[in-house]
Amino acid sequence: MNTNKVILISIALSATLVGCASIKGTVTPLENGSFKSSVFAETKEDALKISESDAKLTCKDEGHKKHVVVSKDVVKIPPDRANTGYNLVDKAINLSQDIARLGNEKEDGVKYEVTTLFKCR
Repeated sequence: MNTNKVILISIALSATLVGCASIKGTVTPLENGSFKSSVFAETKEDALKISESDAKLTCKDEGHKKHVVVSKDVVKIPPDRANTGYNLVDKAINLSQDIARLGNEKEDGVKYEVTTLFKCR
C-alpha cells in the first residue's frame, strides 16, 4: 500500500512541476503582431535563456509552434558607483569594490537586460 502512495504522489508532483512553466520577464504585444520582451538577470546567460523561454511560451499561448527573433539587444548594467563628491575618495572606494569583485564568477551588483523583438509563426 505504501508503494502505491509513493508512486501516486510522485506522479502528481511531476505533473504539477511540468505545468509550472511561466513567463519570467515582461512581454508586451505590439501593434504589428510582434512582441517585445524585457528580461533582467544576474548573468548574461540567464537573461538570454529567460528571453528565449518567454518567447516560446508567448507563442505557444498564442497558438503558434515557433517564434522568429527580429532583434535582440543585451545591455550590461553596472552596479552603483560611489559618488561622495570628493573625486579621490570616490576613486578609492570604487577601486576597492572592483578589487573585491575580482575572481567572482558573478559580478556583484551587475545586472543584464535583454530586450527582444519577436514574431510568432
